[in-house]
Amino acid sequence: MSAESGKVAARLADLKVVGLPVSMLRGVIMTALAEAVAKDDTCQVAGERLLFDPNRLLTKNGLTGNTNLTALRCEPGQLVIEAARA
Repeated sequence: MSAESGKVAARLADLKVVGLPVSMLRGVIMTALAEAVAKDDTCQVAGERLLFDPNRLLTKNGLTGNTNLTALRCEPGQLVIEAARA
């Protein structure tokens, strides 16, 4: 997981389905994700990444704001979100 241009980017990494490595199913999974989020302008699939736009989600829910997202770090049991000052 990372921050890219103010968006949260998640990459499908280590996953096994019925004992098979995800590399064999990666295309199918990413296509299914792309279809699932096609009508949602807060999420999109770009290559092997799922991108989520928290600023767009705020706007979509009638809120005004900018997250100024700069970095994300996954640590045991937590997600650390870093943002810049406006």
